[in-house]
Amino acid sequence: MDHPPALPVSFGTGFAFYHPANSDIGYVFCSSWGYDEMCSRKFLRLVAHDLADQGAPVLRFDYPGTINMPDEPDRMTLQGWVETASAAADRLKELSGCTQIVFVGVGIGSAIAFLAAETS
Repeated sequence: MDHPPALPVSFGTGFAFYHPANSDIGYVFCSSWGYDEMCSRKFLRLVAHDLADQGAPVLRFDYPGTINMPDEPDRMTLQGWVETASAAADRLKELSGCTQIVFVGVGIGSAIAFLAAETS
């Protein structure tokens, strides 16, 4: 199935990919890191497309110091990554108007999703 492309959006000092849809519930994807992230990137993109097709907005982002985010030594920590996930949730709420966030994590992203959900 052909999916519309995700929209690049600004977010903090970097950017994210926004899969627009209209729902009260939005999804923030907290990816893994390193080789695991590389292996799961396409899968998470496809899941994000499918969720958006079903009517749920999704935001996919990278952590500071990885992939498409700038190196910020003070934010390249577990706490910095958790704060980035929380900021991603705020950005998704702004973009989509959703009121509830589900954090989806893979690998170390599962711990980041858990910690971000506690503070968001």
